[in-house]
Amino acid sequence: YNGLLSRQTETYVELLCGVDKTCRIEKSEIEEQSESKVSVMPSGLDQQVTLEDFADLLAFLESKR
Repeated sequence: YNGLLSRQTETYVELLCGVDKTCRIEKSEIEEQSESKVSVMPSGLDQQVTLEDFADLLAFLESKR
């Protein structure tokens, strides 16, 4: 599985696996868990949007911490 860690308990891990898609994995089924070395943001995104849209995106992401 690949996604953003959404929730973690003593028994399971929830990942955001896509738009409106959550994956719940029992910890007993996990062999290995690691952080990705690759960003989930598309490469060159800053070159494809306006400066205002990019600032809005950053503000939105900051609000989700």
